[in-house]
Amino acid sequence: MAIASEIDAAFLNVSAKDLKNKYVGESEKAVASMFTEARRHSPCVLFLDEAESILRKRGNQKIATVEQFLSESDGMEEHSSNGCLLLLLATNRPNLIDGAVLRPGRIGVHVYVGLPEEETRRAIIEAQLKDIPREDFDIEWLVTVTKSFTCAEIGESDGVCGIARSLAFRRAVEKAE
Repeated sequence: MAIASEIDAAFLNVSAKDLKNKYVGESEKAVASMFTEARRHSPCVLFLDEAESILRKRGNQKIATVEQFLSESDGMEEHSSNGCLLLLLATNRPNLIDGAVLRPGRIGVHVYVGLPEEETRRAIIEAQLKDIPREDFDIEWLVTVTKSFTCAEIGESDGVCGIARSLAFRRAVEKAE
């Protein structure tokens, strides 16, 4: 979203689960519709999360969503009113994405975002838990035990901080009784 703001463009956030459909041809229509919508809002940043579930390697089977994606992304310049469409993909499993999608000219730049360092984990934990009573637990301990956790595993509502928030709430209720 910050990129879209910097370049004064629309931002479309699409999760691959929104594109998947059990009926034949419907996922392909959803991919085409995603690109149509992005072109309509040009200039636009199109962000596709969980890309591996839609753009999986093709192997022995025909995966039509990959072919639809390739067709749409190859034609971005000619269909966009000013040719301004930035396509970003996110995945936890880049090894599952079809090679044709990842080649230069389509998704040519790949950025690896690793696990957060100690300072980052501390900042996430402190920000997520700033408005709850913290006398019962040790933030430094949380920073240490989350060494192999992703930012999402630490900060999301069902992650470490979400659980800590629930436990703090439960303790507060028990004290009030």
